[in-house]
Amino acid sequence: MYVKNSIPVKRLLEYEAVDRESLWLVLRPPRLPRQASLVLYAVIYHTIASNSQDDSDCLAYIQTNFDSFVNVHPGALVVITGNFNPNFNNVNEKLVKRQTGLKQLVKVNTQDSGVLDWCLVNKQNLFSAPTQLPKIASSDHHTISIVAKNNPPTGTANAKQNDPAFRRVLTQTIGPDDIPSRVLKDFAFELAQVLADIYNSSMKQGVFPEQSKASIAIQLPMCHPP
Repeated sequence: MYVKNSIPVKRLLEYEAVDRESLWLVLRPPRLPRQASLVLYAVIYHTIASNSQDDSDCLAYIQTNFDSFVNVHPGALVVITGNFNPNFNNVNEKLVKRQTGLKQLVKVNTQDSGVLDWCLVNKQNLFSAPTQLPKIASSDHHTISIVAKNNPPTGTANAKQNDPAFRRVLTQTIGPDDIPSRVLKDFAFELAQVLADIYNSSMKQGVFPEQSKASIAIQLPMCHPP
C-alpha cells in the first residue's frame, strides 16, 4: 500500500491476525469532508480455497474490527479493499451489507472473469462511481480508480472570508485572544487538529501558555431586578 508522505498514518497491528492476510491503517489527511473525522483503511485477501466456515470467519473478522474502531471514533470513514474472490466462495455483497453494514462500491470487472476485488465503505455518498483502468504490467487484474466526490469541506476559510456574515462576526465581542467564539465553532473542522496539538503539548510539557491564562470577566450586579 502506498500513502502520500504528507498524510499522517499509523499501522494498527492489534487489528491484524496471524490467520488473515490483512493490513489496517489509520490515516489523518489534512482535509476531509465534514462527515469524516479520520480514515480507517484496510486491505484484505480472502482466498479462493475457503469453505463456508472461512467465509463466516472473514465477515466476523471485518465486523469485529469495524465495530471496535467506530465505537471509539464514531465519525470515522471506513474503507476496506481487497480481493474477496466472491465468484469462488459464498461471500456476497448482500451478506456483507447485512452483517457489517458496509456497502460494496465496485460494479465494473476487476478481472476478466468478473468483480473479484471489492471496496467496502460506510459512507458511500462521499465517493464517485469506480472506473476501470488498464491492467498494470503482467497482472491479470484491472486497475480500479475510486475518487472522492468533488465536494470541498463546508465552513472553510476560503469560502467564508468574502461572506458579509463572516465579516460581521469579526466585529462582535471577542476574548483576550482576539478570536470570536463563533469563529471557533464555524471553523471547528480546520482548527480541531491544531488546537488538539497545542493542548496535548501543553499537557505533556506541563506548561500552560501565559496568553491562555488571560480572560475577560464582566461583573453582574447582585440586585433584583438586575
